[in-house]
Amino acid sequence: MKKFLLSAIAFPLFSAVAAAQFDQSLYAEPLVNQTVNQPKVKELYADAFKISDVNRDKFISENEFAYLVNAVDTEINLTVQEKADKKERLLKTFAEVDTNKDNKLDADEFHNFMLAETQFETQKRFNKMSEILNSPNPQAEMQEHMKQALEQLEKANSALQKTSPQNMAESLMDNISNSIADENYFQMDKDKDGCVTKTEFINYMLVYQKNQHEDSPDIYKTEDFMKAEELAEWFDGIDKKTDNCLTKEEYVKDFTDFSLPDINE
Repeated sequence: MKKFLLSAIAFPLFSAVAAAQFDQSLYAEPLVNQTVNQPKVKELYADAFKISDVNRDKFISENEFAYLVNAVDTEINLTVQEKADKKERLLKTFAEVDTNKDNKLDADEFHNFMLAETQFETQKRFNKMSEILNSPNPQAEMQEHMKQALEQLEKANSALQKTSPQNMAESLMDNISNSIADENYFQMDKDKDGCVTKTEFINYMLVYQKNQHEDSPDIYKTEDFMKAEELAEWFDGIDKKTDNCLTKEEYVKDFTDFSLPDINE
């Protein structure tokens, strides 16, 4: 559960947006022909992008996207098979909206992904409602549908009651830190051989710091910005074997203990 807390924030936006669109368009034109252009929906898409882009490089990498896919495991209203089917669909949609095939999504491609997922969820809700209304006993079918929905809600509430707000907050912050560290290492380790050199570490972290302070373009001029020399010292402190090879385990462990300025703001 802890592993997917961060992505579980962004992922339910799909269903929330779909529900809102469904409520507004139940008796409108066929849903498959509709487009989402409401300002609030676009804001939700933008917020989901920012949450998913944990290292703030303006892209959703395949590694970051994996957190969204794995968040399906926390959806208590789905069966094991439904979760597997949804994961397969999400990966397929990722490939379809990744128009330049660089294995990452920019803001526009992510918007298209969200739109496709929203339309799918909306159509599914519409189909379910049509099935109920066209059944021999619509009232009984609707009551059963509502009963199941309430049971799922009670199940979710029961799970939340077992976790204190303090523990939830601590788990969330810990997960955010781990997610950022995981993505950072994914980007640093270009050849995916499990070894990051000092040069790779320094070059990436210089850019990473600027991305963290996108609203302060002159951050590199301040004392909060770690210069190359400081980053080299940081690397040497982590590289316990002094073999110019930083493993993922070494980096992630250190990152969770020492964050760059304003990392959790």
